[in-house]
Amino acid sequence: MAVVNGETRSSLVTFPADGRIPELTPEGKRRKHEYEKFRSQFNQYDHPELRPLAERCIVFYGSSSASVMGPPMTPTRGYNNNFTIVQNADYVLIRSEMIHDTRI
Repeated sequence: MAVVNGETRSSLVTFPADGRIPELTPEGKRRKHEYEKFRSQFNQYDHPELRPLAERCIVFYGSSSASVMGPPMTPTRGYNNNFTIVQNADYVLIRSEMIHDTRI
């Protein structure tokens, strides 16, 4: 469980203040509809974009759920538990030691 502003939460959402993800905007709803339309053309594994994220090397899944580096990036209970954060005017890069997974 995460503690946000002294409050125990089951989510790491910190904005808005109530910790609840707001409803999609009209643009978000349009994009979701387009994605669902795209997905409906294929079976689960008929297109590379529909393959599991770990299989596509987008996120790394270790031997337990505690070692998942894909969003959100969470600690791995001590082993390879280091993060490097680099920021410039345009980007923030977070790199985990485990499998050198990087988020921009």
